[in-house]
Amino acid sequence: MITARISRLALGAALALAGAAAGAQTPGVPRPIPRQPGATPPAAAAPGQPAAGQPALTEDARNTLATLHLRNAFEVDAGQLAQQQGASQAVKDFGRTLEQDARRVDGELAALVRERGQDVTTLPLPEHERAGHQQMMDRLRAAQGDAFDRELVRAAIDVEQRYVQDLKTMRNRTPGQDPRLKKWLDDTENVAEAHLAAARALKRSQDGQRAARRPPGSR
Repeated sequence: MITARISRLALGAALALAGAAAGAQTPGVPRPIPRQPGATPPAAAAPGQPAAGQPALTEDARNTLATLHLRNAFEVDAGQLAQQQGASQAVKDFGRTLEQDARRVDGELAALVRERGQDVTTLPLPEHERAGHQQMMDRLRAAQGDAFDRELVRAAIDVEQRYVQDLKTMRNRTPGQDPRLKKWLDDTENVAEAHLAAARALKRSQDGQRAARRPPGSR
């Protein structure tokens, strides 16, 4: 199963305008993803210590979860922008799904991390991933109309392909004594696979529409 604006996790809360949010955000620093109404607070744990019965996170797990957290951030940001700038209803709908799913799975991720004595806001955010997030969001904000729709789908395919692969890799490395984390990885992989399939279907539709508009005999 890709500037970051999430917590320091892809979608119905009322949406703030992406431009306004970007203007209030320090470049390169993720913003929190608000907990959805009714979400269960994470289990309490002493700072730096896992909750009773929960294993501690390895350094490899912390690094991977930080990357997944940033991927969720991209889905929230891109999903909001798709609902505002999308030229087609299909892209707007896809954006809403991205945002809603990303908020949900990131809330679950934050709870898992908290149960293991960590805070999602202090995970070691990878600079290359954060920079890639910023570059993709810059390209999306600069695009309009059909060009925005194509760029959104291209970015989503790129992000979801890497998301699925990282989820598979981490699941295979997760020890058997952490069934809750492994279940989250399984469930989130299913979500990312669904996003990837939806993005590829949108791309096929876009390619078909562009081909239909070409003059006869052109390539």
